[in-house]
Amino acid sequence: MRGAGFQALRRIARTGSMLLLLGAGLSDPTRAQTPAQLNDGLYHSETARRSFFDGYAVGTELFCCARTLGQESGPASSGLFGLPLGLRFHLNYALGDQLDLGVVLNASGGTTGRTLAIDWILLKFYQASEKDSYAFRLAVDPAMDGMLGFPQIDVALLTSSLLSPFVVANYAVGLRRVRTGYERWTPLEEPETASDAAFTTADPPPRFEITYQQAFGWELHLLVRYALLLNPARSNVFVSLTGTARYYNLIESARETRTMAEGAGKRSADAAATWERTYTGGIVWVQSGLEYNRPSYQILPFVGLPLLFWSSETEEAAPRVQAGLRLTLR
Repeated sequence: MRGAGFQALRRIARTGSMLLLLGAGLSDPTRAQTPAQLNDGLYHSETARRSFFDGYAVGTELFCCARTLGQESGPASSGLFGLPLGLRFHLNYALGDQLDLGVVLNASGGTTGRTLAIDWILLKFYQASEKDSYAFRLAVDPAMDGMLGFPQIDVALLTSSLLSPFVVANYAVGLRRVRTGYERWTPLEEPETASDAAFTTADPPPRFEITYQQAFGWELHLLVRYALLLNPARSNVFVSLTGTARYYNLIESARETRTMAEGAGKRSADAAATWERTYTGGIVWVQSGLEYNRPSYQILPFVGLPLLFWSSETEEAAPRVQAGLRLTLR
C-alpha cells in the first residue's frame, strides 16, 4: 500500500509539473481589464457533495473564449494559437469528515507577464443525509490591497437533492463583497500624416491610455443544475444556469499614456481629476457538459452560452461562447 501511494504521489507531482509548464504558455489576456471575472473558478462546478475520497484532490481547468466585461484590447499576451485561453488549478484537502480546505490557483498573463497567482482560499463544510446534501462554503481572496481585511469575500450555500434514481438537482446561492483595483487599457489611434507615410517603413509601437480604477461593491450569484445519472459511479450529463448580478462604485484615480516597444512600456503620465460613478450589470450563462467519473479521476468537458447580459456601460458587449475541460485526480 505504501509503494502504491508513493507511486500515486509521484504521478500527481509529475502531472502537476507538466501542467504548470503548460500554464506558462496560456493566459487570459483581459484579466486586468475589469473589476469582475466572468469565470473565476467558483459556482460553475461546485456541488454540495464531496467529490474526492482519499483525503485530497488535484484538479486542472482549461477554458477558452470567455472574455471579461468591459473588453478593450490591451498589450497582454494572446494565449495559445491567438485564443484567450486560461488555465486554473484546484487543490483540495480533507481536514475532517465534514470539512475541506481548498486553494484555487490561476495561471494567467497580463501587462506584467505570466504569473501563477492564488485566486481563492476556501473552507467548505458538508452535511449529508440519505437523499439530500448541504454545504456551506467560505472563500477569501488573499491578495494584499493595503486595507484591513480581504479584498474579496464570497459565502455560498449549496444543496444537492436526488429527485429520482436517475436525476440529481444542485442549487447554490452566494453573496460576494468586492473591493479591488484594476486597469482599463484603451488603444489610441495615431494620426497619420503624409510625411509619416512616406518615411515610415514599419508600424509604430501601439499606444494605450491606461485608466486606474477601484471597485467597491457586491455580487449576487445563483446556480441551478440538473444532472442525468448514467452509472453507479455518478457519471452524468448535466445542464445548468448560472447567474451573477453586480453593483459597484467605481473610482478613477489617474491616467497615463503608454507606448509598448519591444515588450517594454514607456510611460507618459497625464493627470486626471478623480471621479466616481456607479456600475450595475450582470450575466446569465447556460452550460452543458458530460461529467465522467472514475474512483481515481474525473473528466468534465463543458460548453457555455451567454443567455442574458446587461450593463450600465454602453460600450460593453456580451461575452463569447465559453468552452473548457476539467480534469481532477483524486
